[in-house]
Amino acid sequence: MAIQSKSRIIPVTLKNARDILPFGEWRINSGKVIVTLHEPIDASSMTFADRDEIANRMQEIALKEFIKNNN
Repeated sequence: MAIQSKSRIIPVTLKNARDILPFGEWRINSGKVIVTLHEPIDASSMTFADRDEIANRMQEIALKEFIKNNN
């Protein structure tokens, strides 16, 4: 959608989300989720052929945030 609309993608990561809603659970726990908005990825000049690059950049951002929060 971002490529088609020539817009920016705002990567978002969530910290402590699994503490609030554990995998496979229906019950929501109380707590605090930290939402981080990362630098936008400009998709205005990208084409459908660049979708893997976007996916890789998103995964890289998520992995860096995960490592930062778990050290």
